[in-house]
Amino acid sequence: MKAGELIKYQQNLFDQMDILRQKGDDSLAIPFQSAGMSFLIPADSVFAVDSNREYIEVPSSPLWILGLTQFQGEVYTVFDLATLLGANKTNRSRKGRLLIMKSDVAYGVALWVDQLYSSVPFSDFYEIDDVSEYNWVSHLLWLEEFQETEWSLIQTDAFFQLDWFNPQKILNNQEKGL
Repeated sequence: MKAGELIKYQQNLFDQMDILRQKGDDSLAIPFQSAGMSFLIPADSVFAVDSNREYIEVPSSPLWILGLTQFQGEVYTVFDLATLLGANKTNRSRKGRLLIMKSDVAYGVALWVDQLYSSVPFSDFYEIDDVSEYNWVSHLLWLEEFQETEWSLIQTDAFFQLDWFNPQKILNNQEKGL
């Protein structure tokens, strides 16, 4: 995607958010794909979407840490959601994006995702009564163009409390050989 196309895409995303806010629905989800799975993350958890996709690898870091990136003068650790979920390491692709998380949600965290879609109001989804193997996700169905698809909503308050995102625990585990 060229810079001009990205700017148009991001402006379209922000325009959609403004329209929904004017209607009184500021509860938006950002749908994305990672490791062949469909996820949602609350739009108000995301500071920015970065299409730069550039990061510097960090030697001896855990598999789920792709490296470090800089965005608007701040340094972020890039996490590979696919590897966190037990899938193979994500390959960089043209569709890949970095979701830069708001600092009050997860300080210094950027999630690498395989593909990103336009924001959608949560009111377009309904919850499925099933039990997830993870306590940080709930399952929702989306009825789009007469087709239902299942999406996993990341519960950011629980998700970013996991040890994966705690640098001190990562270092302690590496020192112990875990």
